[in-house]
Amino acid sequence: MEPRKRKTLLDLDRLPTQKELREFFLANDWSARKPYDFDKWSQEKIEDKNYSQSLFNKIWHKISRKHGQKASPRCYTKDYPPEVLRSNVSDIVSGSVTEMVNEHPEVVQSIFDNLSDDFLSGGLETVKAIMTGQEIDDPQTLTDEDIAKVDRFVDNAMDTLMKTVDYDTLVAVCREYGAPEDFSDIKTNFPRTEFEEKYDHKKAKTKVTYSTLAADYAMDVERINSYSPAELAESSAFVADFYQVLDEIDLAILKLKIEGKNLEEIADILGFRTHSAIHKRIKRIQQQYLDFDPDFRKEYYKKHKNKKVS
Repeated sequence: MEPRKRKTLLDLDRLPTQKELREFFLANDWSARKPYDFDKWSQEKIEDKNYSQSLFNKIWHKISRKHGQKASPRCYTKDYPPEVLRSNVSDIVSGSVTEMVNEHPEVVQSIFDNLSDDFLSGGLETVKAIMTGQEIDDPQTLTDEDIAKVDRFVDNAMDTLMKTVDYDTLVAVCREYGAPEDFSDIKTNFPRTEFEEKYDHKKAKTKVTYSTLAADYAMDVERINSYSPAELAESSAFVADFYQVLDEIDLAILKLKIEGKNLEEIADILGFRTHSAIHKRIKRIQQQYLDFDPDFRKEYYKKHKNKKVS
């Protein structure tokens, strides 16, 4: 018997409601839950929560290197997906620990009572104090062996947590499909530098040159939502008229450039031996458009003051 396929929002024949979206994500992404309203907590509980959270974040950052996140969290913004996940999980874990310590001390005691002798050979009360943020009466009771065992225990717990949320996959996807908004503005931001080199093709064997015409076309696309239907129709007709001015090859080059192809790709598609001929043709297309559209030509030369209006 085949296992029953889990129903998703994609199975709907309509857009999901806000309630359905919320229910779906709460059911499938436990890290998005907000089980505690910290604004209503006492100052004492907030201090305990902050203590637990600082320990969590310190261990998270250490174990995250094992799961593919090599750079410091300082290199990223709070909206970077792995940082969003860390923040959400940190709130849940630290909130849960604080809630147990303050409201259910018997649960905490039960956890430590059931730890095996192999885990802690001595100084149990002192270890418990460290893990719950309590005062330590006699720090000497905590041995180096106890510290090592606690570190291994907590590291293994964090490692299991990261495997549960599939942290490796998230980091790999974010590295492959990054965005400029992911990175902070600190001066020594090597992940940002690496991303921008790839994003701007700075390491490409063939230098990528974007024509002014293609850049201005992209700007027009961004403004298209503000056009009225009449203006949009007029603009489309105007562009269609310009297409009639171009020969078959130049028209193919322009359309490929607008699609985002670089010079080398266009040369391969159209059968040119080198990309230099494509570059020359694009410069010629640019001049043709300047001659075709006097209003655009005036705006263009305003931006490029070193050139004169013919």
